[in-house]
Amino acid sequence: MAFIAHVPSNHHYYFPPESEHWSFFWLLIRHPYIVSRFVKQIQDFGALLHIEADSILIKRAVEVLEHIYAPVPYDSFVEEENLFRFLIEYERSLFNQRYPQAERERLLQHVRSYVLRTLPQAVGVEALAEIYNMSRSAFSHHFKTITGHPPAQYMTQVRLEEATSQLIYTHQRLEDIALATGFANATHFCKAFRRHFQLSPTAFRRQMRSSSERSKQ
Repeated sequence: MAFIAHVPSNHHYYFPPESEHWSFFWLLIRHPYIVSRFVKQIQDFGALLHIEADSILIKRAVEVLEHIYAPVPYDSFVEEENLFRFLIEYERSLFNQRYPQAERERLLQHVRSYVLRTLPQAVGVEALAEIYNMSRSAFSHHFKTITGHPPAQYMTQVRLEEATSQLIYTHQRLEDIALATGFANATHFCKAFRRHFQLSPTAFRRQMRSSSERSKQ
């Protein structure tokens, strides 16, 4: 068990009734940016985290301590690097605790397969909700709780990923690719593509083919 506290704060620390004692070590972090990230995680996920004694998070915390007490000249850059590694692993552990890996991957894979199987239709969230015997709002809440993503956003992502394959490996027109991947027309497709990849489908195709040509030389 681990917890993060923003000091000073009104917290009460105690161990479970079945325990007679606890053993612990603690880190006091003053790096402003890292502290702000921890505060955000507390707001989103709470202060408690269930971890195993052999977890990577424990290893990262020990690395911070070992550098501080190591019999070598102190290096502030190494300390900051270790703190960031600890922060990233903490955020990863929180995410995996909130969205269990096996269940998340299973749900994402099922939705991805369904979207690809039903192309070129632009199936909506309602169709998936019906498969799961839920209302649209209930399924949307369920999907986001398990995966961390709104279902409509993920479904669009799957269709765009399929479109990228067609842009790279075929010479089809944008209009044909748009219709084949469930978009109403090329304009709708181009807007969604640019919003997701930060460049147009034409620019993406040109870049990918240019890279392919260079790799063959």
